[in-house]
Amino acid sequence: MRMLWHPARPLLLSLALFCACATPQAQQPGWLTGSADHPRYWRAAFVAEAGRSESSAAEAEAQARARVAERIGSRFAHGELIRIVDREQVGGAFYALAALDRAQADAALARDVQQEALSFAAVADRALFAREQQKSGDFAVAAAAADRLRPKLDASFALRSAVLGHAAPDDARFQKRRSALLAAEAEARTRRVIEVRVEGGSRQLRKLAVASVRKLGLRAVEGLRCEDASEWAAQDTTELVFEPDEVCGEGNPGEHCEVAVRVHSRACAGGGEGQGRIRLVRGVHPSDREQARAAAWGRITEALVEAAARDALRGAAYIQCTSPDC
Repeated sequence: MRMLWHPARPLLLSLALFCACATPQAQQPGWLTGSADHPRYWRAAFVAEAGRSESSAAEAEAQARARVAERIGSRFAHGELIRIVDREQVGGAFYALAALDRAQADAALARDVQQEALSFAAVADRALFAREQQKSGDFAVAAAAADRLRPKLDASFALRSAVLGHAAPDDARFQKRRSALLAAEAEARTRRVIEVRVEGGSRQLRKLAVASVRKLGLRAVEGLRCEDASEWAAQDTTELVFEPDEVCGEGNPGEHCEVAVRVHSRACAGGGEGQGRIRLVRGVHPSDREQARAAAWGRITEALVEAAARDALRGAAYIQCTSPDC
């Protein structure tokens, strides 16, 4: 049968061809553009990101993995859990979808710090109990141990929150214990007293000893002992004792003196002790012993006294070292 020509026929043919070309674009899955969840990898349970490349499927996959990692932070150490779960090729472009199972990743991150979490709970509880029992030394030692663990756990819980999209199940328990410890440490700092005592030695050493404690941001009193503190005050009081060892004699040539200083710290209410030392210094004079002695004591500088006091107090967990040269 012969087909008759109709004026509208070219227009209809053009429209049909246009629709045929447009159909693949209209049927693109929503996950390619991020407008919808993947039917099996929905946002509530997965961190999912798409990658696109005009060059290769491998490039699209790498881009998708990188976008998932960017979403949760650069410190995520379990890249093997980010998997390519779907691929498409539309026209000349390659697409890939990378997904991270939120629950699986959270479990892996929790395992990474499991030992640290258990240790933190134990030493933090020990510190809080010591604070209740007014044992400042025991409190300082346990609190310092908890403080060393806390930064790693802080970072872990922040990363787990980014992975899950909300706080981890055990985060509230950690934060409660963490806050209680920080509050106890803040209270202890406001009440801390260092009783500085020099067993003999020069007036200059006593002056430097008191100044070194104050330079550390601590309150210093001079000449007292733990026995002089009341029961209430003893909880936050520490003795810091400087014990000079001086040896003078006649030598060649002339008079000479050697001085070294041992520094000892002791919490007045249980627990921590620490040691520091001022290294041996010498003074000489051809004929005058007192001038040799003065020369030796003059070599005990402010910096040496500060370092010895810091070592003793840090050894008793009374202060923490934050300087790179500690």
